[in-house]
Amino acid sequence: MRVTTGSLEVLECGVVDSVGMSDVDCLVAETPRMWTIFRVRRTEAEAPPMAWQVEDGERLVITMNNPQPNSGPAEPLLIGRLRSRPLHISFRVTVFGDYQSFQVSYTFYLGEAVA
Repeated sequence: MRVTTGSLEVLECGVVDSVGMSDVDCLVAETPRMWTIFRVRRTEAEAPPMAWQVEDGERLVITMNNPQPNSGPAEPLLIGRLRSRPLHISFRVTVFGDYQSFQVSYTFYLGEAVA
């Protein structure tokens, strides 16, 4: 099956429930090794609702601070390149209980090949 939306092709999608408030780690590709990590935090201090950083050159850590129900970007975010194609991600985060666990629904997309 091939799934597309707009000019993007769905690479992988799913829904994951965290164990407690542990990070959700997604191995996007073996070669080159590429991870996306979802982290949810409740903070007392003023913090941006969403932040991301690259760690160790292969891990994209997306941190959601004090997320509201179904928090996430309105449009897919360009996060890199995979197999000579732009790699995008879309996701939604929902927290359960008083920060007992969270759920991430995610979609990784590939854009048009660029020569």
